[in-house]
Amino acid sequence: METVALDFDGVIADHEPKKARVLKDLYNWNDSYLAFDKFQLLTYSLQDYLGLSKSEYSELQEKIFNDLSDVIPIKGAIDGITSLKNLGYNLYIVTYRKERSEIPKWLEYYGIYIPVIYPNLGDDVPSVDYMLDDTPSKLADLDSKINIQSYLLSSPKNQGSLDLNSRFTRASDWKDFLKSLELSRSNLVQSKV
Repeated sequence: METVALDFDGVIADHEPKKARVLKDLYNWNDSYLAFDKFQLLTYSLQDYLGLSKSEYSELQEKIFNDLSDVIPIKGAIDGITSLKNLGYNLYIVTYRKERSEIPKWLEYYGIYIPVIYPNLGDDVPSVDYMLDDTPSKLADLDSKINIQSYLLSSPKNQGSLDLNSRFTRASDWKDFLKSLELSRSNLVQSKV
C-alpha cells in the first residue's frame, strides 16, 4: 500500500483569511493593504515584509496558528484526502509545528482521521512514497524519506522558489496534485509490467 505524507499549514489548512483578520486586529491594517504583493513576498520573509521584531512576529504567529477554530480548509483538501483514503493510500500529516496542537481535533471535525507526526518534537518521519508540502526546504530536508515523488503545492510564498536538485514537482492545487499522483502511479504500474 502506497503512503502519502501531507503538510498541514498551507496544504490542508488555509490560514490566509485568519492572517488578514489578525493583522487588522493587531496593527489596524486597512483591508486594501492585506493583498500582499506577490513579488514582494517572493523577495522577503513575512517578518521582514511587515517590519516586525522577533517578539512581534512570534505573537503574530501564535495568534494565527495556535487556535484552529476559525481556520478553513484549503480548497479541495478535504475531498482530496477523502479520495486518497478511498483509493487505499496510507496517509500521514507531517507538521513542523513546535508543539502538539489541535490538528487531530480540527481534522475530526471534517471526518478525517490521520496520524499527525511532529518531527520538531522528536517524532520519527516514516519512509513515504509521496509528499505534498508548500515549503521547498521541508521537501529537501525529508528527501531521503520520500521514495517516489515530492510535490510542492504552489502558493505566493513559493512562486519564486527554485528546485536546483530536481526534488519536487509543482502542483497548482489539490486537483492538480491528485491528477499528477494518478499519473505517477499508473507510470509505476506500467514500468513494473
